[in-house]
Amino acid sequence: RIVVLLNNDLKVDENFLKPLVRPFQGSSIFSTSAKSLSWDGQEVTSAAFRACSHHGWYYWDNFESDKTVETLFAVGGFMALDRLKFLEIGGFDRLFFPVYVEDVDLCICAKNQGWESIYVPESVVWHKEGASWKNDGSSKRYGVSTKTHLLVQWRHFGGIRN
Repeated sequence: RIVVLLNNDLKVDENFLKPLVRPFQGSSIFSTSAKSLSWDGQEVTSAAFRACSHHGWYYWDNFESDKTVETLFAVGGFMALDRLKFLEIGGFDRLFFPVYVEDVDLCICAKNQGWESIYVPESVVWHKEGASWKNDGSSKRYGVSTKTHLLVQWRHFGGIRN
């Protein structure tokens, strides 16, 4: 009933799973996300997210919380999700293939169905960001990231202006 997705560039805390799946006792929960620390554990690299806007450009801002809170999206690299709800909305959109921002799109679509994404700070991972990509100096990663960010802007925020 609950599917947990994990990147290949993570290590997880031994108590990672139980707090991550606990919120699914509520029927409105679509997904949950863990707290991500840098590989050396010195900084929080991902927590909860909120939508922000600046001159008509929408983006998401990362904010720390020591409590379980609603978040704009659960990070796909370390998320749990309700399998039936995931299938009901059609899963990840292939427009976002191969990576980046597919989790944002998915969770905004779920929010439009009345479902919540929850940040769970007691569930902890260490993420070696970018390790899944070859660090060969090419601009491919940047190009893919820019494309997918623009797709989310267009799909979910395109008609809204300040």
